Amino acid sequence: VEDLWTYPEQTDITKPPNSSTLPEQDEVLRPHLLVAVSPKELLSWKRAYNEDSYYHDKGHSPESPNTPLTPSRFQRSDNGLLYFIDADWRYRLCVPKNKINIILNQIHNSPHEGAHSGKK
Repeated sequence: VEDLWTYPEQTDITKPPNSSTLPEQDEVLRPHLLVAVSPKELLSWKRAYNEDSYYHDKGHSPESPNTPLTPSRFQRSDNGLLYFIDADWRYRLCVPKNKINIILNQIHNSPHEGAHSGKK
């Protein structure tokens, strides 16, 4: 069984990656957050994207001879979530306006996430 939770051998996690670090190694060292989204919540996000004045038309690339060769920085996943691809080719989840407060509340008030150590 392959162990996906430990660092590869010969990886020194005490030193930051340098310019000679391969992108694949950098990706291994970068922290990741894994989440699951229910079908009902996915549908809610799709509706929120459609209602959002900024995101409603992002990530749709119809096949057409007039489509520019440079692809959009916005991409939709197979499940309908919208991602922005940053300059380092990392995918960033786009949060529609009516979901921002919900996400901030979940992150800041969760005992597992956020930067707060609790009520004082």
